[in-house]
Amino acid sequence: MRSFFILILLTCFFTSAYSQKVGINQTNPNASLDINGDVIFERDNLYLQNGQNDNVDITSNKFSFYEVTGVTNAFQVSGFNGGVDGKILIVHNPSVHTMTLQNQHGGSIIANQIFTGASGDIAFTKGESVILGYTSSNNRWVVLSRYAQGGCPPGMISCSGGCVSLNLDPQHCGGCGTVCPFGTQCYNGICTLFACPVGYGNCNGLLADGCESNLLTSNANCGTCGNVCNFPNATSSCVNGNCVLTSCNPGFYDCNGFMPDGCESDINVDQNNCGACGNVCSFPNATGYCINGVCGMTCDPGYSDCNGIMADGCEVNIQNNLTNCGFCGNVCQALPNATSICVGGTCMIGSCNAGFSDCNNSPIDGCESNILSDVVNCGACNNLCLFQNASATCVNGMCVMGNCNMGFGDCNNSPIDGCETFLSNNINNCGACGNVCALPNAISQCTGGTCQILSCNMGYSDCDGLPANGCECNLTCVNGTCQ
Repeated sequence: MRSFFILILLTCFFTSAYSQKVGINQTNPNASLDINGDVIFERDNLYLQNGQNDNVDITSNKFSFYEVTGVTNAFQVSGFNGGVDGKILIVHNPSVHTMTLQNQHGGSIIANQIFTGASGDIAFTKGESVILGYTSSNNRWVVLSRYAQGGCPPGMISCSGGCVSLNLDPQHCGGCGTVCPFGTQCYNGICTLFACPVGYGNCNGLLADGCESNLLTSNANCGTCGNVCNFPNATSSCVNGNCVLTSCNPGFYDCNGFMPDGCESDINVDQNNCGACGNVCSFPNATGYCINGVCGMTCDPGYSDCNGIMADGCEVNIQNNLTNCGFCGNVCQALPNATSICVGGTCMIGSCNAGFSDCNNSPIDGCESNILSDVVNCGACNNLCLFQNASATCVNGMCVMGNCNMGFGDCNNSPIDGCETFLSNNINNCGACGNVCALPNAISQCTGGTCQILSCNMGYSDCDGLPANGCECNLTCVNGTCQ
């Protein structure tokens, strides 16, 4: 019955198109006819590819009946080359994939295009065939008839054992087995995204996978597309569309309770959260630090930790501490005649006992000088008791002149110039202060601290040889006697 239908159809087509040119083994039309009880068309395989097929070649082998092969997915055909007026082409789709003949599609040149006679493209599923004829009036291929298995109502075809609308069915959108992605709908045979269901989003912008993102659980799109759950030093998750900090990385803690900065504290080095949140490395007179989660400290200049207790920090000021002067354990010892102090980390004399002074500027022997009796440091350091031609003493811090040196005397009673008078030859202080050499009737001199007659006055002589009575004789001196 099917062969008879095809024969009648072809006879009508040839008669209308070539009423004057029906023949056998004619070059125009280019066809052969073998009558042997049935109408038989030679068949060949038509190798097509998945997706789009334009200007399909049917001129290499002169056949009119082709079975599609080579496809592994849905495919489309926009045209065939080799069309001449009145040429018949039968295409059978034995595959499980939908074949769509595209209506006057620009993928093929106009002379190779297909006129489906419908409002749009026509889809053919497994076992369906289409008969096309080429007409010069349209200058393209025209769909003459299609044969579909199952006998579905107009506008529907048989897919998976049932009649479906390729324009509306999301499981067979535009072709049998073409399933629309989640969240999309089938409209005019095209999967279309109108709006995603609550909790889902089309975050990659691709129609192929529809509303691919679960906004309630996706770390990359939590609550809204592009909202990434990513907290520093932490593991995060998306719970009911909200980013939640799940756990901190080893060694890190969320000490401030502020989720956006994640687990901000590295408790191995954070001196405000050392080893645990809130453990502050802070010590008196020191700079705290945290190493491997343990607090340590560096003493400020001039301070030291002498008791080894970290809690009170660097408790000793080694600049002024008598028992830890300059460094821990350095005791400023008691000094002779003095009170010890620590200044700038060095043991020094604080003050001397009354009547003593540190005149050699050495703290080792303390205040070594008794300035009440030391003639070298009398009353004050370097105050030397020194008198001319006399000995000196220091009495209660005052310089006192002692005895005059032999042959000298303090005849002006002033210690300032000491024993200023040389008594051996001073005519006014001869041998003693105030002893004036004034011998009678003579010119006196002082020799060896004794008054002597230098010469007698005219008319006088020293007859007895005694200087004490001067030139006592004014007469003639005979044998030491004045006569």
